[in-house]
Amino acid sequence: MLDKLKRNYKKYKQDLSLREILIRRIMVVGIVISIISLLQIVFATSTIITAIPMLALLIVLLLGLYITFFYGKVETAAVLIGLVSSGIVFPVVFVLNDGIHSGAAIYFVLGMFYAIGMFHGKKMVFFISYNILCDYAVYIYAVKNPDKLLSLNSESEAYFDSFFAVILVGVLIGSITKYQIREFDKARLVAVQQKEEAIDISSSKTSFFANMSHEIRTPINTIVGLNEMILRDPTVSDDAKENATNIQNASHMLLSLVNDILDLSKIDSAMMDIMPVAYRTEQMFLDVISMMTYQFKIKNLDFMIDIDSKLPSGLFGDDNRIKQILVNLLTNAAKYTEKGTVTLTVRYDSVNNGFIKLVISVSDTGIGIKKANIKTLFDSFTRVESGETRSIEGTGLGLSICKQLADLMNGELTVDSIYGKGSTFTLTLEQKVIDSAPIQNINFKAKLGNKAEYGPLFKAPEAHILVVDDNEMNRSVIIKLLCETGVQFDEAMNGRQALNLTAEYKYDLILMDYLMPDMNGAETTREIRRQADGLCNNAPIIVVTADLSYISENNFDDFGFTDFIEKPFTGALLEEKVLKYLSSNVLEYIKPSESEEDLKIYNITNHKIKKKIAITADCLADIPKEFKEKYDIKLMYLFINTENGRYADIKEIDADSLSTYIVNKHIEARAVAASVEEYEEFFNERIHEADYVIHIGLASHIGDSYNNALEASKGFGHVTVIDSKQLSVGIGLLAIKAAELARSGVPADEIVENIINIRDDVHSAFIMPHCRIFYERGYTNKLVALLIDALRLHPVIKPVDSNIKIRGIYGGRLHPSRKKFINTMLKKYYNDSNSIVLVTQGGVSYRGQREIFEEINKIVDEDKIFIQKCSVTNACFSGFGTIGIAIISK
Repeated sequence: MLDKLKRNYKKYKQDLSLREILIRRIMVVGIVISIISLLQIVFATSTIITAIPMLALLIVLLLGLYITFFYGKVETAAVLIGLVSSGIVFPVVFVLNDGIHSGAAIYFVLGMFYAIGMFHGKKMVFFISYNILCDYAVYIYAVKNPDKLLSLNSESEAYFDSFFAVILVGVLIGSITKYQIREFDKARLVAVQQKEEAIDISSSKTSFFANMSHEIRTPINTIVGLNEMILRDPTVSDDAKENATNIQNASHMLLSLVNDILDLSKIDSAMMDIMPVAYRTEQMFLDVISMMTYQFKIKNLDFMIDIDSKLPSGLFGDDNRIKQILVNLLTNAAKYTEKGTVTLTVRYDSVNNGFIKLVISVSDTGIGIKKANIKTLFDSFTRVESGETRSIEGTGLGLSICKQLADLMNGELTVDSIYGKGSTFTLTLEQKVIDSAPIQNINFKAKLGNKAEYGPLFKAPEAHILVVDDNEMNRSVIIKLLCETGVQFDEAMNGRQALNLTAEYKYDLILMDYLMPDMNGAETTREIRRQADGLCNNAPIIVVTADLSYISENNFDDFGFTDFIEKPFTGALLEEKVLKYLSSNVLEYIKPSESEEDLKIYNITNHKIKKKIAITADCLADIPKEFKEKYDIKLMYLFINTENGRYADIKEIDADSLSTYIVNKHIEARAVAASVEEYEEFFNERIHEADYVIHIGLASHIGDSYNNALEASKGFGHVTVIDSKQLSVGIGLLAIKAAELARSGVPADEIVENIINIRDDVHSAFIMPHCRIFYERGYTNKLVALLIDALRLHPVIKPVDSNIKIRGIYGGRLHPSRKKFINTMLKKYYNDSNSIVLVTQGGVSYRGQREIFEEINKIVDEDKIFIQKCSVTNACFSGFGTIGIAIISK
């Protein structure tokens, strides 16, 4: 037993939580105080009976201590002590010690302290309530039965008892509070120490990754550069060129992996810098398309480009990070698409104060993403594993980095996808407009062809360039990549050498490495700029670096750099940078722009311009044709099941033909919701027509339409399904209102909020000729239906709490009942500010429709009245001869 006690004590010291330790400490201190209290009662008072409750408390505390040490039942002990002390011991002490005339009342404070300090949540609420009830009960008992309280023998004894209780309770509460403060201080000191260690580790890690960035990218730059020289050589055999191409692609894959790891490290350590600059939109997209050429070519995928010709040609933002995101998204699209098309779409919305909202989408016809995997899609080191993806290479870092880069640029990256059908990733960013001139239509490669043979971008044999780098191989790569331009080169292996050369020679351009021993690139550049009698004080200096994090936006100009180029770079990019800063008097030749025929370019005009917001609804919305056409409101078909087949509502069957079908052939028809998969297909089509889709759904408790649509929308980041709480023309009014807001340029989130706010102001009701079909569909009980039909009554149904219920009855002939129904609705809800009144009917004769119109026209202008034939689905709900009215009361 002693060994077990020692083991438990060791656990007590090492493994238990602060609360468990605290409870045990309270029990130990409580035992000591109970023993002292017993001794005080025995030796200092003449009423020995008052020792009974304290003895009971001592026993309970000892029992609690036993079961915690030997059985680990800390919670059981805590509950036991709380119940016994507050419910038995303290009330009995109060009664046996003359109530409030002694120190007994102070123990109630101890009970409340215990309840609040030892328990959480529901248990705390229970024990606080338990204490209050017990205390209240004993006080009421004392007030009503003062003669039953056991009085102390003298006033001095009462004072002593009160003094002793104050000391004991104060010591207990004080010791526990002091222990908590001490533990808090210890935890705080540990936390501070851990934070400092974490900062040191983070700093070391950042420094390590920065060095790794340089050390890894530099040899990759050498591999890429020298390998390009092999590809340029026309005398190299086809086999050697194929090997060189494979080396080039493998190098870029390795670089992509390294970049992902380094970028993730920077983001995690808050060291990722966003460096906004003025950039040309056309050039940015050309760079992206150029980088993706090989991947689409080897997979034989069609690459479609659809860029808004009105897009401003000059913007301000971090174009390198935007390109990084797009290349990653396009690379993923190529990976997960075996055949078909990848489409890059670019749109924009104007924003106030000279900003635009740039909306860039990458769509593919690949394998898509399961809804269950979308929520973890942007998590680091997470890949969607399935039979189709196991053979696809990847680390699971790319999308996570894209998402975090988008967040750093105050943008948004979302996904819309259907498993088996493809995905669309959408990047939304605000960018400042530098040049508002539109880019016009740009010629891009629609189906990628072969790359043209290499030829230098320019010839400048009179140009003199200084290459400064401590690595001989790096200098060699730069010189080899530029050798066809005829440029003259000098080399410097450190900053001191560079200063000596710039004091002696005037250079047209300096290519400066950043990380060098003794003097780095920034220090060397500063010294060149302020060199007395120097010949290169104003020469363009391009910093060549493997890690741009050394050069933040804020101090780029302070360093004196003119521009930068990041390793690894291609020969074409290096030539472009050098050409940009060479003066025209040293240029002998500039390569002319290649013709469309040479590059096999096809002019891609914009596809059908996507709408910003598409409004959709279920087909039973009964929207008049003129509104559907005006606002291009698309409807999702529900289906009618009969024994002869399944028909799409409205599309394959209408209410009138169904009426004839049922009456003449005595065949039952039932309306059923579209499946989740059918809704997914519907949303997928709509999302290719608009940037955002808002679907006004049937009331959520009527059938399965709303739930199926909601489930389908989970695979789309730009589809919102709204519970209209309505059916038929009630849905129609909300859809028309949403379409009006979308047409006027209201953002999608505001439209959703607006529709949710006004849906309770939409009032719709339907008067049915009988109750039979309504009963058969399960919307009322048999007795109600039998009574209504037996008495030839006409029930009125309304949507209530997203369901449909009978909310009125009209008697007599159907036509007068309809008139009363119409007048009741109009007088109750219509006012001059109402825009329109929608009416739906099923199986009502032309004459009957005319009479309905004339009755409404007595109150409403005729141009505000729209009578629409109901969908087959609605006819299946309510029966033929039903009419309905919908009005917005505001």
